[in-house]
Amino acid sequence: MVIITLRRRDGRVGRLRARPSNVARCLQALGVVSRLHGPDNMGSTMELQTRYVTSADGTRIAMQTLGRGRPLVLVHEIWLASVESYWQVPEVRESFERLAKRRTFVSFDHRGIGLSEREVSDLSLDARVSDLAVVVDHFGVEEIDLLGRISGGPVAIAYAARNPSRVRRLILDDALARARDIQRAAHERALWPLIESEWELFVRTQTLVAGGWTEIGLKMAEANIDSITPPVISRSLSRHGSV
Repeated sequence: MVIITLRRRDGRVGRLRARPSNVARCLQALGVVSRLHGPDNMGSTMELQTRYVTSADGTRIAMQTLGRGRPLVLVHEIWLASVESYWQVPEVRESFERLAKRRTFVSFDHRGIGLSEREVSDLSLDARVSDLAVVVDHFGVEEIDLLGRISGGPVAIAYAARNPSRVRRLILDDALARARDIQRAAHERALWPLIESEWELFVRTQTLVAGGWTEIGLKMAEANIDSITPPVISRSLSRHGSV
């Protein structure tokens, strides 16, 4: 089960439990998915569209949009997966499409991952919040809904805390308050030496350990191989304590 935490504009917090497959429907029921429409640059079709924005330090960030309406911005897990790799999994793609039926569903590749600039040195929380800020600013709207998942939670929380007037709703899906709270099991840490010696084996095994030995996990594992490079994942692991 997934616990969805919703912060309302009046400051009240509500929580509900849902199956992962029903998260999109729950967000619709909560009113996060609405019929409101915004400017023309909020997306116009149900095809995944990729655009590029430039963060404060000059890093090029790839963002993907789907649908049309008020933006719902997803900050997904800071790990191996890019939006493109998620899109390869039919079950995940179907969930994205449901969320985009009455709004613009927005996601972006974290710096160093996927279609975003790969050769980056700054992987700090401040840098990641700046990336999110430029994605939000691209739409030119006063408010957005913000969804933070797992280790993307600290980035979403920090942005909302620093820009309360820009966030209409903050939804936390299985999210961490701090990435340093991740407790890597011994069997996961045992895989880290494979980063330099057996990259594909590391990615496949790590994805399956984290996501489950399922058909979806296998699809994600194959899609993740080209999403990130060994040097970036090594630095990301070392930076988790500061996010």
